[in-house]
Amino acid sequence: MIKLNLGSGYTKMDGYVNIDIDKNWNPDIVCDIRKLPYPDDHADEIFSSHTLEHFYIRECHDVLKEWKRILKKDCPIVLVVPNVQNAAKLFVENKIPDEFFLERLAGADQQATEYMPHYNWFWNRRLMLILAQCGFRNMQILDDGWDLAMQAVK
Repeated sequence: MIKLNLGSGYTKMDGYVNIDIDKNWNPDIVCDIRKLPYPDDHADEIFSSHTLEHFYIRECHDVLKEWKRILKKDCPIVLVVPNVQNAAKLFVENKIPDEFFLERLAGADQQATEYMPHYNWFWNRRLMLILAQCGFRNMQILDDGWDLAMQAVK
């Protein structure tokens, strides 16, 4: 079973091939995950946490279509992204400090690596729509809190 952790960063997962563009994180494979070195229908599962928001809005569909290309039919993709809608609600209600809200929008620890800034923002309705536009189906929200976790299948 081939399971990929795309944009693994410092979160390496056992049982997954951990892939990241930044060699400083020591991934199993160093590559740009916008163009993966795999044939069509290769992976049984894709997991990606706090990665999609680092791509420009105009790149998002192409990135997801590339990930779909290498995923086998009826296999899952699980995405975890900052939940901007819930962060905005907490911010407006004065329940989180300004810095926490800015981190959700702009990205944390931007000095750590050039790849840390956020260029894209997500909430459940938007992510569900983008996944559908890219040909994924059976979207399911796994978590709708501080982070948004969603699963879909090819």
